[in-house]
Amino acid sequence: MIFKTTLFTILLFTTSLNASGLFTKDKMPEGTKVWSAKDINKLCNQNFSKMIDPLTKKQRKRVCRYAKTLDKCKSVNGKPIIHFNRRGFSKTGKRILALSLIHGDELSSGTVSAKWIERLHKLRPRSKWRVIPVANPDGWLKKSRLNANKVDINRNF
Repeated sequence: MIFKTTLFTILLFTTSLNASGLFTKDKMPEGTKVWSAKDINKLCNQNFSKMIDPLTKKQRKRVCRYAKTLDKCKSVNGKPIIHFNRRGFSKTGKRILALSLIHGDELSSGTVSAKWIERLHKLRPRSKWRVIPVANPDGWLKKSRLNANKVDINRNF
């Protein structure tokens, strides 16, 4: 799915939905881990090594150095939702958000986004991109359409 919007808008929308599984910083579950850049890089490598057609170690190293997360962007179980940004060169370019693995059992979408992230960093795009390869990390770990609260995030989108 590709949307012409900013992630910030979507985060504001989803954090206002109680069932979405996202927490604001002041409502984080007790004991939630604070993720360092090293942790994010390690998680990125683990995620991309578990895809159906995984990135090679060299590709993961190249791609995961661009991995980012936001404090407020976590799953129900406190896993960070990693994103990748690619700045566009045009002032009139669009802002594009690409999400995958909203349903944790649709594994091929994660592979497509991983390959796209790798390709995107080789291009000089006109538009600004934000790609979220695993939008439902809890569901992905369980290979389930639902998040840890048993909510279908795609239907609540």
